[in-house]
Amino acid sequence: MKAILLPLLLSAVLALAASSCEKANLGSSETDPETGVTDGYTVRLNVAQIEQQPIGAGADATAVALGDVCTRVSYIVLNGSGQVYTTKHQAAGSQGFGSLALSLPAGSYRVVTVGHSGAGNLSVETNDKIKFKDNKVTDTYWGTADLTVSGPTDCTLHLQRVTARLCIDITDNMPAQVSQMEFFYTGGSSTLGATTGYGVVNSRQTEVRTVSADMAGRATRFELYTLPHNDTGQLKLTVKALDAQGGTVAQAEYANLPISRNATTTKSVTLFTATPPDGGDEADLTLGLSTTPDDSPISRCY
Repeated sequence: MKAILLPLLLSAVLALAASSCEKANLGSSETDPETGVTDGYTVRLNVAQIEQQPIGAGADATAVALGDVCTRVSYIVLNGSGQVYTTKHQAAGSQGFGSLALSLPAGSYRVVTVGHSGAGNLSVETNDKIKFKDNKVTDTYWGTADLTVSGPTDCTLHLQRVTARLCIDITDNMPAQVSQMEFFYTGGSSTLGATTGYGVVNSRQTEVRTVSADMAGRATRFELYTLPHNDTGQLKLTVKALDAQGGTVAQAEYANLPISRNATTTKSVTLFTATPPDGGDEADLTLGLSTTPDDSPISRCY
């Protein structure tokens, strides 16, 4: 009779776990040297390959490894009450980037995973607000997984892109006296909702890009990122070209730039020659699905 009841009991426990998480071979509990948990079970988290949808109707998605698109990843573990239990960070180049083993007591949890390429680790301001270092948003990937821990557990984490990318194509030649480009934009967020994957703050984002000597005399492209609040958002953008003393060489404003998660909006700008009073013809505005990694070099944008 016991031989019949044991498999049924194990099946019931498995049914309570998230679909992407499963119990490993049962073993004794252990102590985590970082958290000090003495009655925990080993939980192994593994980030799966990330699918990116390239531009073009009918184009196939491209699966890429986490390290191909992100230089940092954070694992935020929420307990059954939705409170932050622990947060772990990894940087590209470290052993096991994209895989993590930690010890958790028996119970129910949600794991929020965020991959990005910021200058430092993210922080959890509140239980549902994730902030990036210096409020700078890079291409960001996010996912959640629910798991019930009653023994050693393996969990595969699936991430999706949650940023919108804005490409500014300056079509006329860059003047030699321009040393910096300044981009100020509103309508998006620099803070991520941990459990929603959308922006949760009405941010005033500013990005400054250095103009190198080899950019002078030719057209240039600049790439910006934001976290949309929904899938029908719009940005308002001010573009300034600055000289070495911080003086404004040229300036233009653009409104109603459509954004959504996992999408690229491209705006062609004529900045240094005659520009229509309204900031340009909206016919030159295109919105498309995000590009492939080769066409969208994430790490080289910052």
